[in-house]
Amino acid sequence: MGLKLEDHVFRILQNQKKLGEYLGEHQWSFNMDKGLLTFFDKQGKVLIEFPVQIIGTEGYKANTWLWSWANTKSNIPDNLLVAANTIKEAGTKENLDQFTKAELPLEPNLGVNLSIISAGYLGHFAYFPCKYEGGCMYVTIEKPPVSINNVTDFQTVFSTLRMGMSSFKMNQKQAVMAYLGDKFTILEPNKFKWDLDTGSVEIQFEENNSIKEFKASPKK
Repeated sequence: MGLKLEDHVFRILQNQKKLGEYLGEHQWSFNMDKGLLTFFDKQGKVLIEFPVQIIGTEGYKANTWLWSWANTKSNIPDNLLVAANTIKEAGTKENLDQFTKAELPLEPNLGVNLSIISAGYLGHFAYFPCKYEGGCMYVTIEKPPVSINNVTDFQTVFSTLRMGMSSFKMNQKQAVMAYLGDKFTILEPNKFKWDLDTGSVEIQFEENNSIKEFKASPKK
């Protein structure tokens, strides 16, 4: 897997959904010295703490994205920059400017896209947007809560595909193949079926690789 959105988007979106369901209605706080992102329930009780890596920030006044390794003003501890530096090194090898330029002009979904790619490339579980007045800091969460079910069932696939299709500009066929893998049945040209533990998913693609239609069915 490389530094393309298509390589990671659906897996990370699936994990984002599971994380949201686990947390429910919540609040959060971040301790940079400890590198801990803490979530609280409505009563202020700690739900869970995650060690995180800082990827970068969106600055709304400057209208830019700033990679964390270039953010010298925030005095980010070196141990929280390991992930972003790894992404920078990979981007340098592939000659990809968006991963090696310290600052980028903001575009729609830029922080989300770069966080999905970073989390996916590093094998991390998910990302989280830490919003603050005037901007948003994006972090990655390396491991899921122990109680989260990692099974990819047909219902999860259905909801994940719907969410990704409507939210991201990408080669949808490549993204689906990266998500569901190469163990599929070809039903007809540009129509494929994946058999999962709990059911199956059928997807038909347009000539331009966008999803034309899809359905998910329980195992009979």
